[in-house]
Amino acid sequence: MQNQLWFHATLVAIFIGLYGWYHSITDHALQLDFVARTTANLKLPYMEFSGKLEQSPGDLREHKLIKLSNNLLVMCAKDVDATQAAASLSINIGSLDDPSELNGLAHFLEHMLFMAKKYPDESEYIAFIKKNAGEYNAFTSLHSTTYFFGITNQVLEGTLDRFSRFFIDPLFAPSSVTRELHAVDSEHKGNLQSDLRRAFQLNRALSNTSHPYSYFSTGNLETLRDSSQQRGLDIRNEMIRFYETYYSADIMKLAVVGNHSIEQLVEWSVAKFSDIKSKGNTKPQVIGQPLTSDVMGKVVHYQTLSNIYLLSLEFGLPEFKAQYKTRPDLYLELLFKRQTPGSLFHYLKQKGWAADINTDTLSQDMDGFNMFEIEINMTPDGLKHYNNIIRAVFEYLRVLVAYGPQKLFYDEISAVTELNFRFYETPGVVNWVLDRSQRCHNPHIVPEHYLSAGNGVLDFNYKDVADFMTHLHPQNYRVFLGAQNHSDVEFTTTEKYFGTPYRVDTLPLNLTDETIMDWTEQYRFHLPTPNSFIPKSTKVIGKIVPPTDVALAPSLLYRTDAYELWFKQDDQFARPHGYIRVEIAYAQTAPLSFDRAAAQLLDKYVAIILDGELYNAKVAGMDYSVSFLTTKVDIEVSGFSAKLQNLVDAILHRLKTLNIEDHIFQDSLTQMRQNYQNKRNMQPFQQLQRIENPHFNLAYVWSFETLEQQLANITIDSLQRLVTSAFERTYAKIIVSGNYYESDAVDTARNVQQILDSQPLSADKQVHGRVVAIEPGHYIHRTQMSDASSLNGASL
Repeated sequence: MQNQLWFHATLVAIFIGLYGWYHSITDHALQLDFVARTTANLKLPYMEFSGKLEQSPGDLREHKLIKLSNNLLVMCAKDVDATQAAASLSINIGSLDDPSELNGLAHFLEHMLFMAKKYPDESEYIAFIKKNAGEYNAFTSLHSTTYFFGITNQVLEGTLDRFSRFFIDPLFAPSSVTRELHAVDSEHKGNLQSDLRRAFQLNRALSNTSHPYSYFSTGNLETLRDSSQQRGLDIRNEMIRFYETYYSADIMKLAVVGNHSIEQLVEWSVAKFSDIKSKGNTKPQVIGQPLTSDVMGKVVHYQTLSNIYLLSLEFGLPEFKAQYKTRPDLYLELLFKRQTPGSLFHYLKQKGWAADINTDTLSQDMDGFNMFEIEINMTPDGLKHYNNIIRAVFEYLRVLVAYGPQKLFYDEISAVTELNFRFYETPGVVNWVLDRSQRCHNPHIVPEHYLSAGNGVLDFNYKDVADFMTHLHPQNYRVFLGAQNHSDVEFTTTEKYFGTPYRVDTLPLNLTDETIMDWTEQYRFHLPTPNSFIPKSTKVIGKIVPPTDVALAPSLLYRTDAYELWFKQDDQFARPHGYIRVEIAYAQTAPLSFDRAAAQLLDKYVAIILDGELYNAKVAGMDYSVSFLTTKVDIEVSGFSAKLQNLVDAILHRLKTLNIEDHIFQDSLTQMRQNYQNKRNMQPFQQLQRIENPHFNLAYVWSFETLEQQLANITIDSLQRLVTSAFERTYAKIIVSGNYYESDAVDTARNVQQILDSQPLSADKQVHGRVVAIEPGHYIHRTQMSDASSLNGASL
């Protein structure tokens, strides 16, 4: 057994050597961009980036990129308006670096690292954070492990001192081992009801078993405690060896933000973190592809807990970290998500086979390999025709390849990313340090992009997109089919850690050879038309005023018997953003459970319609929500102000002319039944927050079981009556705020009234939400989980 560990360590050393050779070249180039400095007070040495960081003109923080004597890269940011400080340290070591015989070791180390010899009290760090109204956490991904905290500015130095010691002189107290092993095990048990986690683990388990991607990354008592004992190993010693081998300052990235001077932030960063050991580039090189030929060309049927129907096509990709400025995956995402005529999504919706399509990669920063996934949320009828859906996917891909990469669609993506970059909205301090510390592990990112990576303008590169698409062919994919019930499928195996029943079969030849391209359908795929929602104007109307002069609330411009209009021009941010809300009350008596179920069904119906028709608006940097409630319709839009009024008009026109069609009605019914049933499989704390709490505090709230029963009583005619009657008599509350003139708000209100074209709804006919009056006392409500085998519970 010791020989196995020695062999693993030898391979690691070889991989590190190869990986280090490449990075020694890039590190040498990096050194040329940094100049020697010393800190202001303690005169400690460090290197400062001498170039110009690519920074948004809307980013008002002051930044400094430095490199410590131990090669740790640090991004410091001064934010004079920050009410909280934060720091995040990410190391380029994750679960892919686990030993094969101790799955979850990187995750276990993450749990054990919150104590240091300088602060040996087990609860000292946690108590300090809580005492100062802070937060902290850590997480392990495939390729990195990240530790972070947020804290009041006044105690940033003390928190940094405690935080840094984890990586300098960790305690790894023997008394903590059992507790943290059980904490890891408990974390795994908390994920057992998650279909997302179950599918991900099954995906990994059915990959090349000699590749670390196939490992069980969370870990549990079996893979850590029991596995080490069976091999005569001490799990604490193995964890320390893992730390000593891999935790090197050379592959760490630190981000710090606070309202202190930039010089002070640099001083603290250098003083606190320079003692972390430099061991060279210890990142192992991941060799090979987990999706080897022996695991491709398969179809995996697996059982879900939720009532869903998922089809996933998974393609093997090489690493594409170098394409961080071109992102060819985003080009494919744009074309697969579009639901305009000629698109795959439009075809599948017409057939009644799909409710949603998503594409994704593992992470743009994966080392050595990647994957591209096309996931289709099917209808029950779609599950019966999954072979036809797969054929349609490859026909659509064939058409995209035939057209070749189109700069027009890249320009759409770039136009929005450029606007987002130019009018950058400063994220919260914790989110910012997390993002910066993780993104900069990519060795291809040049220092001037360390601040903008992931936020900057994208470049069109024909070759990058074309090369990406060459991997999306019938000989380089496998299929996962997830559903609660599979007709004519007998599961033959159970996944080890989540207990997911599944069956693996070879895909039929006509889905893996050239005959898959024999498209016999009348439907012809083609590229979409240009996006009319892309904003052409970004003129900023309002001006920033002193804080004492900021208008704290919108002003009422008009109130009639049909509507009221509120308006507030942006006087704080000077950005071309806006927000419009139209709340339309309609005639309704005290609602019954039938009314609530019908409103939610109509809500789903409208979402299915609009998600396709208005996807272009989301691509263009706008967001919207349309909610049919029991007594009102609530429309909210936000984003770049230039086209928001067009978006409101488009939504209202669609609602006013809505005719309930049978196939969409049936899809909506199916999805609502699935939705109600899936609520029963939510985590216990989610059930308390989203179901039980509102049920006891708000009037006109019914259980999902009751609402599901009412679905059987809703017909196409009753739903059509609801949508028609909702706009016969109305009272609209309209608020327009942001980058607008008062005249723009008036135009918006006029358009709303013209489109609604309804009679006024008197005040006595409007039904308002009510809360339940709870008498003083002590009450306990207990709810049994629908899944009696669930190991989890919660209290609120």
